[in-house]
Amino acid sequence: MATDDLIIDLWSSIDHKAGMGKTGGGIDGAPKWLPAADKRRLNFYLRVKAYLETVARELLIADPKEPERKDSWREFGDPAVLCLRVAAAMLGKGPQLGIVGSDIPVADMPDIRPAPKKPEDGLDPDVKPVMEQIYSAALDVWKAEAEAKLVAWQADLELLPKLKVREEWLQGWAEDEHFFSKLRELERECIVPLGSGVMAFGWDHAKKRVGCEIFEPDAYFPVLSDRSPGEFPERVHLAWPYKQLNAEGKEEDFVRRITYELVPVTVEEGEEDPAPGVDRGQPPAYLENPADEWTHSCLITDATWPAAAFEKVDGVLDEATYSAAPIEVGGPPVELNRVPLGIDFIPVIHWPNTPALLTHFGRSFLAGLFQLLDEIAATDMDEALASRWAGRPPFVVKGMEPGSTTLDMTPGQAVKTGPGGGVDTIDMAKNLEQIGERILRLLKRLSVNGSVPEGLIGRVDAAEVPSGLALSLSFTAFEQMVDEGREARGMPGALVGKFVQRLAIVNQDETLDLTVSGDAMPSEIRFGSFMPQDLAGGAAVLKQLREAGLISQETGVRMAQDHGVPVEDVTAEVLAIREEMGEEALRISDATGDPKYGARFLGIQDFGADGAASNNPVGGIDVNAPVPPVGPTNNVQQ
Repeated sequence: MATDDLIIDLWSSIDHKAGMGKTGGGIDGAPKWLPAADKRRLNFYLRVKAYLETVARELLIADPKEPERKDSWREFGDPAVLCLRVAAAMLGKGPQLGIVGSDIPVADMPDIRPAPKKPEDGLDPDVKPVMEQIYSAALDVWKAEAEAKLVAWQADLELLPKLKVREEWLQGWAEDEHFFSKLRELERECIVPLGSGVMAFGWDHAKKRVGCEIFEPDAYFPVLSDRSPGEFPERVHLAWPYKQLNAEGKEEDFVRRITYELVPVTVEEGEEDPAPGVDRGQPPAYLENPADEWTHSCLITDATWPAAAFEKVDGVLDEATYSAAPIEVGGPPVELNRVPLGIDFIPVIHWPNTPALLTHFGRSFLAGLFQLLDEIAATDMDEALASRWAGRPPFVVKGMEPGSTTLDMTPGQAVKTGPGGGVDTIDMAKNLEQIGERILRLLKRLSVNGSVPEGLIGRVDAAEVPSGLALSLSFTAFEQMVDEGREARGMPGALVGKFVQRLAIVNQDETLDLTVSGDAMPSEIRFGSFMPQDLAGGAAVLKQLREAGLISQETGVRMAQDHGVPVEDVTAEVLAIREEMGEEALRISDATGDPKYGARFLGIQDFGADGAASNNPVGGIDVNAPVPPVGPTNNVQQ
């Protein structure tokens, strides 16, 4: 919603700064090729960076009454500290790229419920036929269910090693490419403070692996749909200006633009072809059924223009100089002018800081805090000025020479007064104390409005925290904010693994085992823990929960892991604990009347191997055997 003199959008929170253009005006000195719809966005980025680099004083509106105001403005890095803490929490400690399902252990045996019991002998002759019919019907249902679960269990057993092989490859790529270092930088410099960050992927012929490059959002110009801005665009430009020395040693301005576009492989009769006469290339190698699945091809254009000739981001322009690079592995360099990449997706990922289905671009973490940050800076300036007065308070001198109104003095200098004279000082310390209290109130409000607890930004001594519970409660709003941010990063995170796998397949990466899968396996980013932990307090709570029987052993181990206990594999840790729980195994054997269940609890899987084999046709499961208790490991019957 907008009027002639007001615009309300993602960038409105900084409209009080000079030159922002509340009425949609352009940026002073902005290049002519900058799209009108993007001027406010890029202007917003510029001003946020000024806050981060403690030069927001340059954005102050000039005041003739206080010309020295800009020079005395105080900025102590509060915006950068807040963004740094939030950015670190978004990824957490030790994030990983993983294949979906690879971290879920497969049970030692399928999770099949107990078989129905046969009718007992000696039933009433009128009742027995009915009970036998019920038993027969129930047994048929149980067999079908048991066979289905057995098939699914066997499939999981076969799939899990493949998932782990592909995950190991993907994590190796992330380590070689320093992916998480790049993502952390993108979080700190762009996603959290600016609201958006950009990654582009492509085949690196020199390194012979998929490459990843990060971009600031001011180089990102997607061509969005008016109706669905949150949908994936079919054309994306990465454009930025730069300077280069010519043969005469003078600087010349250029603009580089890399364009990715999806064009349909076939065009219906009567429809306009968006790429007439352009080679669409061959179907991507990862498609199992290209005839039905190959609908679009991705083309790339990489060109440079003299800045004077570059008039429009989204358009075909003259005077272009195209880059050259090989497209096929081992092939010659080709001019990158609408060249097919052999894929059916745009290998550019936009990372919004917040869910952005309505706006495409994410919302800056600092949005809504700028005026509060200005107030803190102004109060810091007042405190600095007041400190000067408190350190050198004004004097009131009695008995001065007639006509004198002021007296310049240096510390330690004596004052000579006439008869009946004297010297008094004006106490400014009280004013300084009040200003200090105001700064504390403003910083507290900054913590509340920004949802960043004071303990996280170092304003609370660890010794002052009363308990682990109090610490957890103080992090509630921050935890909710991080959960929302991670939700926004979930879809881009899933695309990373998909893009990397498919680009590796198309470019014949020799390190990728295609016998595992000929296409990309679903992937995800597994975020690390970000909450500060009270290990002693957490251990006390964990002990109480376990003694009350309110949580399983596996959940307890996971809680211990979250509180900083160095547990690498929860399932392996549970089994290691059980190996030392002989008394519990004896109780299980006594309760079931069968020692093999106690042995299984201890992780002994070959107990009773010489026993009689079962005649049950369903996976060797004895329908009349006692039902083993369900252990705390995910659906693992022990």
